[in-house]
Amino acid sequence: MANMTTTGQPQAYLDSAVGNLIVRPLQAQSVALQAATLVNINEAANTFRVPVVSQDPSVAWVAEGEEIGASTARLEEDSDTFKKLAGLTNVSSELLEDSSPAVAEVVTKGLARSLALALDKAFFTTRGSNTKAPRGLGDFNGVHTISAGAKLTSLDPFVEAVYAASEAGGAVLNSFVANPADALSLAKIKERDGSQRALLEPDPTKANPTTEAGLVVPAASIAGVPLYTTPACPKGTVWGIPRDAVVVAIRKGAEITKSDQVYFTSDVTCVRALIRLTTVCGHAQAVQKITIG
Repeated sequence: MANMTTTGQPQAYLDSAVGNLIVRPLQAQSVALQAATLVNINEAANTFRVPVVSQDPSVAWVAEGEEIGASTARLEEDSDTFKKLAGLTNVSSELLEDSSPAVAEVVTKGLARSLALALDKAFFTTRGSNTKAPRGLGDFNGVHTISAGAKLTSLDPFVEAVYAASEAGGAVLNSFVANPADALSLAKIKERDGSQRALLEPDPTKANPTTEAGLVVPAASIAGVPLYTTPACPKGTVWGIPRDAVVVAIRKGAEITKSDQVYFTSDVTCVRALIRLTTVCGHAQAVQKITIG
């Protein structure tokens, strides 16, 4: 399979343009990459590890000249191998050769959207027996669960989540992430009986409004924590995420290549996008899972 070269290829497919076409749209559209800490790994490695402090070292007040007692922190680690997410699409060679670079941009942005959605689905669920995928938030042991009851009637579960994270070693929630259907339920909660004023403003049912830079921005905030919505988050589950507790490590940044060899006889060009990454959690107890229903 031939890789892209500068000779005779549309400018939109040069390596220098990959950042604009794949990497930036992927990071902008993936809620997971904004909710977690993003780490790019440049050195050769098949596994990514983060330390987990299961017990802090102890301290004590001491008198002048008194020996300071030694203690040992209990350290563990969370690790996983990198997983590959890839997509392939076919485009007629005439379309690539005769059209402006905007056609290439449309194709690659579509791949970026698909990569972002697949990444978010993996992140906000559980991989189960699918070891080809990275672990999701539902795979980490120790996540704190809060029941909101049969339906959302107040913001109390979210306030509880903020304080539960704080109790777990002083963690700070940086985002809540919900399915749009659950955001709709939140939007319908009024300040009091008989009032038409919603507790949340602006309306969180908006489909992820974006800034001019194309970044996903929160639809609202709850207890000072931004609320993001994505269909990748299962209905009935709202995640409260401290950014420094969960890491998405990218081993091989998103790249795009093309080849006209696979379907040589039909004169069709294949466009391929892929990324290698994994998800690890250094403080699962700080992650909050609000269940509804």
